[in-house]
Amino acid sequence: MSPSVSRLKNSRFIAFMVAGALGLNLFIMSLFWLSLAKSKQLETEKAAVTAQNLAQVLEQNITGTINKIDIGVFALAREVERQLATGGIDYKKLGGYMAATQSHFPELEGLRIANADGNVFYGPETVPEHPISALDRDYFIRLRDNPQEQLVVSKPIKGRISAKWIIVLARRINRPDGTFAGIAFGILPLEKLDRIFSSVNVGRYGAFALRDGSDLALVSRYPEPEGIGSAVGHRLMSQKFLSLLKEGNASGSYDAPSGIDMRMRTWGYRKFGNNRYYIFVGFARDEYLAEWRREVFNSCVILGIFVLVSIIAARTIFLWWKRYKNADESLRESEERFNKMFRAHSAVMLLIEPDAGSIIDANISAERFYGYSRDDLLAMKIFDINQLVPEILSDELHKAQDVSRNGFIFSHKLASGEIRIVEVHSTPIKLRAATLLFSIIHDITERRQAEQRLQATEERLRLAIESAALGTWDHDLASNQLYWSDRCKAIFGVPLEASVSYQVFLDHVHQDDRQRLNENVQQAIDPNSAGDLNTEYRIVHSDGTTRWIMANGKSLLNTFGSQRLVTRFIGTVQDITERKLAEEEMRMAKEAAEAANIAKSQFLANMSHEIRTPMNGVIGMTKLLSMTDLSKEQAYYVEALETSGKNLLSLINDVLDLSKIEAGKIKIALSPFGLRHCINSIVHTQKSVIVAKGLSLAVDVADGIPHALVGDQLRIKQILLNLLGNAIKFTDRGNITISAQVLEQSDAVVLIQIAVRDTGIGISAEAQGKIFQPFVQEDGSTSRRFGGTGLGLSISRRLVELMGGSISVESAPSAGSCFKVILPFSMAPDAGTLEETSKRTPETWDGLPLRILLVEDDAINISYGRTLLKKLGHEVVVAENGGDCLAALEQGAFDVVLMDIQMPVMNGADALREIRRKERATSFHQPVIAATAFSLHGEKERFLADGFDGYVSKPLNISELIFEMKRITGGFDGKDKERQHE
Repeated sequence: MSPSVSRLKNSRFIAFMVAGALGLNLFIMSLFWLSLAKSKQLETEKAAVTAQNLAQVLEQNITGTINKIDIGVFALAREVERQLATGGIDYKKLGGYMAATQSHFPELEGLRIANADGNVFYGPETVPEHPISALDRDYFIRLRDNPQEQLVVSKPIKGRISAKWIIVLARRINRPDGTFAGIAFGILPLEKLDRIFSSVNVGRYGAFALRDGSDLALVSRYPEPEGIGSAVGHRLMSQKFLSLLKEGNASGSYDAPSGIDMRMRTWGYRKFGNNRYYIFVGFARDEYLAEWRREVFNSCVILGIFVLVSIIAARTIFLWWKRYKNADESLRESEERFNKMFRAHSAVMLLIEPDAGSIIDANISAERFYGYSRDDLLAMKIFDINQLVPEILSDELHKAQDVSRNGFIFSHKLASGEIRIVEVHSTPIKLRAATLLFSIIHDITERRQAEQRLQATEERLRLAIESAALGTWDHDLASNQLYWSDRCKAIFGVPLEASVSYQVFLDHVHQDDRQRLNENVQQAIDPNSAGDLNTEYRIVHSDGTTRWIMANGKSLLNTFGSQRLVTRFIGTVQDITERKLAEEEMRMAKEAAEAANIAKSQFLANMSHEIRTPMNGVIGMTKLLSMTDLSKEQAYYVEALETSGKNLLSLINDVLDLSKIEAGKIKIALSPFGLRHCINSIVHTQKSVIVAKGLSLAVDVADGIPHALVGDQLRIKQILLNLLGNAIKFTDRGNITISAQVLEQSDAVVLIQIAVRDTGIGISAEAQGKIFQPFVQEDGSTSRRFGGTGLGLSISRRLVELMGGSISVESAPSAGSCFKVILPFSMAPDAGTLEETSKRTPETWDGLPLRILLVEDDAINISYGRTLLKKLGHEVVVAENGGDCLAALEQGAFDVVLMDIQMPVMNGADALREIRRKERATSFHQPVIAATAFSLHGEKERFLADGFDGYVSKPLNISELIFEMKRITGGFDGKDKERQHE
């Protein structure tokens, strides 16, 4: 070849290389410019998404502001309606209410009320002489003419007082008859929206806009356009937005210049507030693309350098490639063949460097199995996967390298954290001038787990049989061979070496159970009724003792052609003698406990009667003594005696209440009542004590509490009296507050919290956990200083729990206490039948004098009863037992019989039965009132069911006695009849 030809070939080769380099660079530049265009598009899309997200955030803020203002407007409208319904508007009170309400809503410029003539009451002061009129306002007209309108939000208008752009939120006010009485409205200045907009950063040239949903009029824009002034009412919109609007898109984004300042922006918008408004957020394109433009410039510089360097590098690489092409070709082909096999094989394969444990390569199956990508696996070492101690694993790798061992069982950890048991076969190979371990991995986890489960099941079965002391048996019915385990033989007392049969088994069964057990076995192995055997029976042990056995058996049924046969009968036996003895002891203990409970109830009834009988004399005589002329000193002694008697009676009642609660004899009696009336009546009973101690008392019953509830008013009063009494007792100065509020409410049930708070001595944290226990006070000094038994809170807690509620206390020493009672109530369907005033029957008789037969055996009670009834103006005859009572009735007529129950000769119940027996032959009915110390729960109902016309408990309460006497003799006047139904 001539030099010229050689040069020509070289020139062509060089030209080819230059052209290739230029083509490559042109291709890279094209990709570069495409990347820049794509990044610009991403920036624009990012701005659009951010604008939409900010629009959504602003929508929530504005909606929250409107809803919050509506709460104030709604509350004001309801307050005006309430005043209208209760006698007219008190403007001074209403002004104070408006001021207080507005103080809770800083977003409001003001709360206003317009009457039916449109005159506006615009402040907490009285109505101005020349009020501003809202008669021509669109929101006033809409609410006046459309009773169905709820909330009206106006378009932007200029306030007649402030001359500011505002939005008005208005609600209709109705008179009690439903006619239009005016409107309540709140004023939202548009500058408040500017504060919301200004809290969000959209750049120097970004903008916010709020437009009306009906005509797209501008409601608010931030920032205000320079040199234009207010743009409120502006309607010029981009055609792109109008096109989106026609397509029905309630939210979206678009690029368009502003119709106000003509700056190009990317806008995000959302429609909200029941289609009432559009919110727009715009990012200026010049701002959000500024960084992108700087990156374009820098990238162009870098690209130029890259093109130059790439041309030089291409030529260098080409020369190197040409030099080593032939040498690498054969090696490459060999490795390609191995790699194809390695990558495509279905088995999990790894190439491992044995000295460092590095993973050199992993096939596709390995990626799937371990859960790592190939790149992740190549960055790891086998020590990261294999759970063996690294030192021991290194020894195993060297064994595989030396071919002294190539089969292993390892635990490998997957990417998910799961541990799998694998079987590994490793073989050393030469690859890339290095010795590597070619490892094939098989997952044997399921196989190993199955083996372990089988072993564990067998072990559990063995342990279960041993721990349950079960004996097992297996009866082969075809060969009549019977197998008993060692434990089974021990239960029956059969020697371990002895053979057994079904007859041997029956011989050990107790003769009284033998026939029944044999019938059960025959039924279990009958092919037509084959089933399980579950029975208990007695055996006679070889040592002569009788033992109880529980047997469980199962028949194994096989079918031979059309014939069904039970071929085996297997099962277990267990010695349950100890359990049977324990059950018998438990039964006897239960009977003893029930007998003790009956004795306790009888003891309480007798003790109540025996204590109340003398208490009737003590309290009664004290009452009579107080009705006489006494000196100041004597009156003091009588008052102390009466207080001590009442305290003793209260203690008796508390002990009886606690006993009844523990015995489960307290029944909750549900009836309609008013909670306000209930609280007020309790406060009334304690008012004199509160005043005497110089304390102040406040009652705060929330307006939302229903007027009529269904509950046990008596028990609620008992709880409140305990809590209020404690608050008074433990508070020397300060105040006491009783409050009630609704926690939850549904259509039929309301959950109410009643709290009694005081400023008294408080309770330590340690004592708070004990004060609800019976007979417990904070410490001994509390009992010595304040008295009491510590039963009140225990009874209150149990009563609250019986009514499905809870009671708790918050307190600290010297910081006062707050007891909270949470109770569920049903709501009464008719609140109009409740009596809201508390009336007491007077302690005087205002009817005609009666002739009364007093049947009583206690001399003191006779003296008290006779004197009391005579002071009331009645004629009294005394009989000391039931026999004397019958004799007195034979000798004359009586208007009322006051009958004691427990008396000698003939008790009151027997006397009443004799009276009623004699009445059957006549049309006459003798009114009889049971006057007894039997006062446990249910006693009144029992006596009335026995035929008594009335019931009063001892100690006698004069008001209750007068009420019962009037009730059964018909001696009520009009007011008394009202009290009868209280």
